[in-house]
Amino acid sequence: MELVLLVLRAFDVRSYFSFRQVNRKARLIATGIREYKLISKYGLEGLQGLLRTKLAPCFTMGDLYRPLVTDKCLNCGNFGSLLFLLTAERCCFACLLTSVHYRTIAPPTFTELSDMSPSLIDHQPIPKLRTVPGVYNFLDVTVKRPEYLIAEERATQTFLASKILGDDAVRKLRERREVRNERFMAATAYPYYDLTNARVERGVNCKGCQMWVETNHTAVTTANPSRVYSTQGFLDHFSDCREAQEIWTTSERGTRPVNDSEMIRSGGYINTSDEL
Repeated sequence: MELVLLVLRAFDVRSYFSFRQVNRKARLIATGIREYKLISKYGLEGLQGLLRTKLAPCFTMGDLYRPLVTDKCLNCGNFGSLLFLLTAERCCFACLLTSVHYRTIAPPTFTELSDMSPSLIDHQPIPKLRTVPGVYNFLDVTVKRPEYLIAEERATQTFLASKILGDDAVRKLRERREVRNERFMAATAYPYYDLTNARVERGVNCKGCQMWVETNHTAVTTANPSRVYSTQGFLDHFSDCREAQEIWTTSERGTRPVNDSEMIRSGGYINTSDEL
């Protein structure tokens, strides 16, 4: 049995599900593994994300389990509420939006700028994400999406190591005007499971910071309404956020409703109806 469990843990996600479908005993064995039980219960977004984007053959259950039980963004160390599907890494929204590490690119664009044959990507261990329909911006409108995306940094490093990519191609890739929405196509919400107390955290934003930004358009501020906090992280932030403290007082310690910001009322989207 130990050998079977070792083999199962080495299976990629697609092979893992294929094994579960062999017979009843195989299903019981695969379902009983602790990592799978926690992922299927608390990390379903990541599991579904890999399956829907055709990335399931590229990662194991262990690759999903590690970020599930780790709360920090791999890039900056802050609380991360997202899973970057192309690398199965936990990240925060700020890093997803700005870090070079999470740049994505359509394979045809990569090969065109690199002046290489498209078939070369297919012969390298570079995960390709198949994009799925959805809203990938704050305006609640659909955007044009490529059929596939790859992680630009990983592809660049892979071809540099094999001496296929030259300095001129690297420069062109870095100077490329990025389609920022494509980063969102490669990420999904991913809860954090705390092994010490068996609690799940999805993270919270600060309503006070959002209200401040919406009512003080021209003022310079350190308020960051897009930042997601853990429970403890928000309590630490709350002690320094005057706007959050005012909302807490006005709501009589959360027992009375208060006016929400425009962003919250519109479900996280920017309402442009008044301008259309």
